Amino acid sequence: MCLGRARHVLYLSHEIQSLKWLETLFINIWIAVLRVDINNTDDISEHIKDISEFIKRTVKNKMIYVPDYLHAYVDYKIERWIHSAFQARIMREDDHFVLDIPKTDGQTVQKHRTIIVVDKDTGTKQYSTRWSNGLAQFLELKYRRKLSVESLKAVFISNKAFFQRYTDCLYGLTGTLGSQNSQSFLSDLYNVQFADLPTSRKKYYYQIPSKIAFEYNDWLDLIAKETIEQAKERPVLIICENVEATENIWAELIRYGVAPHTIAKYRRDGDNIEERFRKKPATVGDIIIATNKGERGTDIHVNSSMNVKGGMHVILGYLPKNVRIEEQAFRRTARNGAAGTGQFI
Repeated sequence: MCLGRARHVLYLSHEIQSLKWLETLFINIWIAVLRVDINNTDDISEHIKDISEFIKRTVKNKMIYVPDYLHAYVDYKIERWIHSAFQARIMREDDHFVLDIPKTDGQTVQKHRTIIVVDKDTGTKQYSTRWSNGLAQFLELKYRRKLSVESLKAVFISNKAFFQRYTDCLYGLTGTLGSQNSQSFLSDLYNVQFADLPTSRKKYYYQIPSKIAFEYNDWLDLIAKETIEQAKERPVLIICENVEATENIWAELIRYGVAPHTIAKYRRDGDNIEERFRKKPATVGDIIIATNKGERGTDIHVNSSMNVKGGMHVILGYLPKNVRIEEQAFRRTARNGAAGTGQFI
């Protein structure tokens, strides 16, 4: 909240029904973006200018109808909308978002799958989060969902601005302070100091040398072989960047002959992995494939007999964007005095 999500904005928004007149405009922007060949992402800025001029001319010539009172608003937002359309074209399901049935208040039943934002740092679904500047609408067009009306922000504040109101009385506890640069940034931003508290038990964690693959299929092969080898003596937790990767690794393990009942998936809110291993602690041959949901605060109980074999082995299948996320992943093992190992692949 204070660092990784400092720029996130909490806002109260409202829908203005007159913005429904922009539906035809959004459809034409989407068609124009789909017609462009994207050979290099550096060319997108030039395409945005060209499409912007084209759309402005068609609106001015009444070929796309937009009420006169919205013309100034369209001129102001047009380039942002086109940029969002290019973003929507590139974004993939099970990476930046998932198509799923949203949570309800218990009174209404929603049976249609909708676009739900996924926080890639934590792997959690953001049910109340909505992309702005037309990105939500262009994704709806891409996946043929009901087109919603773009909302306008009425009241808003960023996490950074909110916490800076309380710089004289901020206190917190965390297991992952991050790099020295992150700590210096926090100190300067919120006027806080840091103190390290020693752990109550000695940590028996060992980092195994990393492995690197240059092709995606080779990466899947490396992870499958390492997992099978390690699972001969202890449980293995594989942490992936997105849902798509978890499915591909699962398929690769099955191809290598791993029994499906030995593989547990932890990708979505309904996957209650902690409860499963609380009842029956992880042991030899257990394999857990998780998104980032498996790296933040997840407590996987491991059979104490695994300590002599090195404890649970954690494979991190991608390079996190900061040290805090890396530490959170590898700290899923070697907890409470138990043994554990970790490795990048």
